[in-house]
Amino acid sequence: MGSIDSSKLKSIKNKQTRQKLFSKLKHEENKERHKERKSRAKEERENPELKEKRLTENVPDTIESKRVFDETVNSEFEGEDEFNSYFADTSKEPKILLTTNGSAKKPAYEFANLLIGIFPNVTFIKRKKKYSMKEMAEYCANRDFTDLIIINEDKKIVNEVMVNQLTIYLN
Repeated sequence: MGSIDSSKLKSIKNKQTRQKLFSKLKHEENKERHKERKSRAKEERENPELKEKRLTENVPDTIESKRVFDETVNSEFEGEDEFNSYFADTSKEPKILLTTNGSAKKPAYEFANLLIGIFPNVTFIKRKKKYSMKEMAEYCANRDFTDLIIINEDKKIVNEVMVNQLTIYLN
């Protein structure tokens, strides 16, 4: 058995023989690689320009080198900010609609009572299963609510509070 071919390994049915041949193949490849490295190192010791050439050609790709420059980042915005009126007007008091998920239990309602005490101008509406998020947002937009807060729970444990600022999206 002179040289081992990797395509022949697939046809060998005996696992132990196949593993031995595979390890021999890997060992031979490793030997060849080390011989090439050793000869390259010897040539580069004799001629340092070869090493410089090899190092300039073999520059690894990094995240930073692959990054595409975006001119809009960290630059002054041209024109006017479309949300400037929303953020500049702090005199307008928020009007918040608070609701739960479709099949809420006692912990969600207790948490809703806690939020009603914290936030000003909150209206709580018990949510029915037939209303989707989109319908709830449209309902809020038609009645001049600024925010929609939805409390979600799984297995009687409150696990999510979703806050939607409606003035940005629906006006």
